[in-house]
Amino acid sequence: MTNQELLANAPEGWTGIYISDGFYRWIMEDGTQSNLISNEAYCNAQGHERCRDDIERIVYLESVLKGEAA
Repeated sequence: MTNQELLANAPEGWTGIYISDGFYRWIMEDGTQSNLISNEAYCNAQGHERCRDDIERIVYLESVLKGEAA
């Protein structure tokens, strides 16, 4: 799943995502996590978290590089 897809598919109130060995969970504002979601793109990945702000910044910078930023 690309960074753009993460933003497009994220649930309301998410603050980050936890990725581990072919699965991910959305991290919510209240500190809870979603159910496990399977995604083959994440197979063999070490467990790690990514915060929403970082993902949004990466998407913005990718759009600047492509000349799409407003």
